[in-house]
Amino acid sequence: MGEKMSRSTLDLGNGSEVIYFEKFLPPHQSWDWLKYLDEGIPWTRPTIRVYGRSLTQ
Repeated sequence: MGEKMSRSTLDLGNGSEVIYFEKFLPPHQSWDWLKYLDEGIPWTRPTIRVYGRSLTQ
């Protein structure tokens, strides 16, 4: 069938984890998904102050 994907797990603590599959999507499709997530979802990006500078989070 297909090539076996490389898998990595990152423990975030408190029972949470991230599972990363290398090359899960072809590059062009992953960019399309990122564009959708960035432009299609009304993310909250507050301004915070760090050492006297205002930064978008």
